Amino acid sequence: MKKILALVLALTLALGTFSFAAAAPEDVVGTDYEDAVGKLTYLGIIAGFPDGTYRPGEPVTRAQFAKIIVTALGVGEAAQYAAGTTKFADVPADHWATGYINVAADLGIIVGYPDGTFAPENQVSYAEAIKMIVAALGYTPKAEQMGGYPGGYLAIAAEKEISDGVTVINNMAANRGDIAIMIDNALTVPMMVQKTWGQYPEYGEDEDQTLMKKLGVDEIEGRVVAIPRVDSKLDDNEIRLGEAEDKADNGVYEVIEGVDVEAAFGNEVTLFVKKDKVLGLTIESDFFIDALEKITDKKLNLVLEDEDYDFAEDVMVWIDGEEEEVKDLKSKEYDYAKVVLDDDDN
Repeated sequence: MKKILALVLALTLALGTFSFAAAAPEDVVGTDYEDAVGKLTYLGIIAGFPDGTYRPGEPVTRAQFAKIIVTALGVGEAAQYAAGTTKFADVPADHWATGYINVAADLGIIVGYPDGTFAPENQVSYAEAIKMIVAALGYTPKAEQMGGYPGGYLAIAAEKEISDGVTVINNMAANRGDIAIMIDNALTVPMMVQKTWGQYPEYGEDEDQTLMKKLGVDEIEGRVVAIPRVDSKLDDNEIRLGEAEDKADNGVYEVIEGVDVEAAFGNEVTLFVKKDKVLGLTIESDFFIDALEKITDKKLNLVLEDEDYDFAEDVMVWIDGEEEEVKDLKSKEYDYAKVVLDDDDN
């Protein structure tokens, strides 16, 4: 039987859509792209259009992708100093992307075509985008040993789950939605670094180096046990995590405007923290909202699910913002609850 790990009870609880992070552009909400686009937006890796859209079906140019990958590496600011003449014959010195192209070339992420061109306005293909992502992660030596472009790079992308959720057609233009998914997948892949030097250098993965780390972002997991509405000791822009892997002062973290703390309350989350501020979060829990039919100190029955649920030993319960004991539930009546399930018992 499934067990309930957290229960947020209220006399009146609005039903609605929960946001997993800072708001994503309107045209990706409810799509497979929403989480990736939302995360990359608040990380500053990608941006939508002035009209509030992201246009996930549109293609990406090679110049645009150079900017995306350089930004994802955390060296976007270097582009302004690298702007100007490039080694590519078809990229004029006044092209908007010269800085990004130069940085990407210097890092070995792009090499251009055999005729010395880069074709900045060409649409980047899935194979080209994957090659640049894999190269940015340091896996070029391994990819070349596995057959080079495109096969070796595609194989590593599959192995490291970079292309998960994307239908890769090598020479087809990659759309903005799939690019976001692949960059998002790549954020936590351990980078490959050179371990030894000399005639036969050796390379290996470094778990402590990821694109996320390059961006100065730490991922912290824990359960949101308090938000300002239920804890007067918290400022309006603070939340508290219980049993977090890397706790701040008493588990309190400052969040930026736009992060949906109401949706996070009671859930297991991953926080993305930079310079002691939560840039965004993703909800990891399996949770839902349902009407309550019967409550005891051992279990409850839900109306829509029409199923009994046990309480986990360490279940946490909040009633209208106040933390309560499970034993006190059986004497009260409620309309709805947010139910967070124990993943170990699903």
